[in-house]
Amino acid sequence: MHLTRIILGIIITASIGSCGKREAFPPAASKPAVPVQAQASAAPAAFEASTQSPVTANAQPYNASPLGLEIGVANIAGVKAALGTQTRLEARGESRYSGGPMLWSNGDGLGVEGLTDALFLFDKDGVLAGVVMTVPKNPVGMLSKLSSKYVTVSNKVDSFMGYGYARLQKGDSVVEIDSPHLSFTMEVRYLSKKLFADFARMIAEEEAKKQQEQTDKL
Repeated sequence: MHLTRIILGIIITASIGSCGKREAFPPAASKPAVPVQAQASAAPAAFEASTQSPVTANAQPYNASPLGLEIGVANIAGVKAALGTQTRLEARGESRYSGGPMLWSNGDGLGVEGLTDALFLFDKDGVLAGVVMTVPKNPVGMLSKLSSKYVTVSNKVDSFMGYGYARLQKGDSVVEIDSPHLSFTMEVRYLSKKLFADFARMIAEEEAKKQQEQTDKL
């Protein structure tokens, strides 16, 4: 699990490759935050034309629902309809990890104290697969709030030093709190279990390929 955390910390802080835009937020200054270049392209027109669907399936969502948007249920049209009047949403190309388009907000108008970045990742069908938020560093307080909504499966937050990592889950979604030691901010990541697993698999494959290339050169 420690390896998976580092892997996901690497990916979520990845930079987008084209147009100088990032696939995710600036990496926090700690060991899990190693930037990895990500590829980007214009979001397919089909996503723009997709019909609006509910942002959550039920009054009591089965999965994590940051900002009222249920992971695995809300689609890009629903997210735009729900948040478009509250904050400015910018297209950020296509994520090679989730396979779909990305939207970004600077957090203004979303009602989350201290929120400076919010990245919305969609899968190839335009369904919300992940939300990544950058907020002021306070892992103890954040864990206390989220543990009342989600089941804690891993808690490595140092309550005295105020940094560390915790993972929670609900339904088919994973919630991560990643608070690097040398940083003033932290990330709270809401991911579908599929995206969580795909991240780990793809990075493991890339690392294996890199190691083989190094071996071949020796």
